[in-house]
Amino acid sequence: MPGQIRQEPVDAPYQMLADLIGHCPRRQSQPFLANRTSLRRTFEAPAAPALILVDAGPLVALIDADDQHHTRCVATLRTIREPLATVWPAVTEAMYLLADVSGAQDILWKC
Repeated sequence: MPGQIRQEPVDAPYQMLADLIGHCPRRQSQPFLANRTSLRRTFEAPAAPALILVDAGPLVALIDADDQHHTRCVATLRTIREPLATVWPAVTEAMYLLADVSGAQDILWKC
């Protein structure tokens, strides 16, 4: 009849799947991760430039001349050629530790 929508039985899609079972060729089974070398190449991260992550301790020691590690940190800094980086929690901690050293927080902030 015109204007009527033809409805298929609810299980029709499942019947088609049931009819297909056994008609698909099986894959040849391979040992798990038999081709591991290609997986390693797929998931290797691209080489990143060297970077040194600096925590709060060396930041404080570099700025505070009275710190017991100041001389060693300054000498080490002169030998480093890689770029330095830090994270906000380390900066926050260093700011807190340098609060009683006159001008130290300004110096850290400008670095």
